[in-house]
Amino acid sequence: MAIDRPLLRRGSKGTWVGTLQTYLNDIGNYKLVVDNDFGVKTETAVISEQRKGNLVQDGVVGPATWGWIDSQISLWQQAQNLVNAVTNSNPLTVIPPPPPAVVSPPIPNPPLVDPSIPITIVPEAKKPESGSGIIVIGLGAVLVLLAFAKNTKRK
Repeated sequence: MAIDRPLLRRGSKGTWVGTLQTYLNDIGNYKLVVDNDFGVKTETAVISEQRKGNLVQDGVVGPATWGWIDSQISLWQQAQNLVNAVTNSNPLTVIPPPPPAVVSPPIPNPPLVDPSIPITIVPEAKKPESGSGIIVIGLGAVLVLLAFAKNTKRK
């Protein structure tokens, strides 16, 4: 949604000048007094932003300078600007961003084996050369471990 904005220069007065001063403070930390009066300090800040945007450095805020300023302000401020334009509310009213969401601490991973469940090791019968066996873990889970004995040469 395009917003029709007035051409502003030194000597301009009104809420659009205050909006400009607010935006300049937001993007460049110029510490301008938002007094709705386009004076020397506002003009200096505009020229500085025009220099950054590689625009004509004349201190006049027209479509190109408004476009540069819009591209530099935060997404939050752009949303506020749109709301202000649609609702015709005072463009100098700034609603603070919502507080950060509360994030619960992560749940630690449970242990792989519950120490309260008994473990029974049952050796496999009649296989003396292998080191395999069966481990029975509670709740019917069976894990077979294969650990082969070292091969030895027979004479």
